Amino acid sequence: MEFEIHILAGGKSSRMGQDKGLMEYKGIPMIQHIIDTCEKLDDSIKIITNNYAYKKFGKEIISDNFSSIGPIGGIQAGLNKSKEDHVLFLPCDVPHISFEVLDELESCAEEGVITIACDSVGLQPLIGFYPKSILPKIETHIKEEKYKITHLFDSIPYKVVNFETAPSINFKNINSEVDL
Repeated sequence: MEFEIHILAGGKSSRMGQDKGLMEYKGIPMIQHIIDTCEKLDDSIKIITNNYAYKKFGKEIISDNFSSIGPIGGIQAGLNKSKEDHVLFLPCDVPHISFEVLDELESCAEEGVITIACDSVGLQPLIGFYPKSILPKIETHIKEEKYKITHLFDSIPYKVVNFETAPSINFKNINSEVDL
């Protein structure tokens, strides 16, 4: 299956007080951890953000078409610009994401189906493959102001890849300075 990788970096970072993806974690910007991991899978990485400071990572920037609606806006923008039928979306604040997780997600992904990760905390809808074919449904949800990603699962086929029992898997988001 051909796909692109898009890193969602358009959030407000309200709990952090500054752009999370640009903050250093273990000596390098948080987003660089994700880029390094993703490059082992594929190098077609794009960053979805309206902050052009991310250009320094040498990846194409995709601007959000809608502001202040959360990750669904980034997913809409990414699918809209994708040249491939599927996009692997990842948030910019999961520096511990592993190649093994991405590889397993890719091997489980199916045409026309959202494929997302799940861990002991629950569904991780921002770690997964989204087919471009769902773009009209996403745009309908945005029009209806249904911004929560999990609302998509009521009307679009999805598949969950369970990583609950893998103790080495870490999807923890870095949301505050305490988390750093």
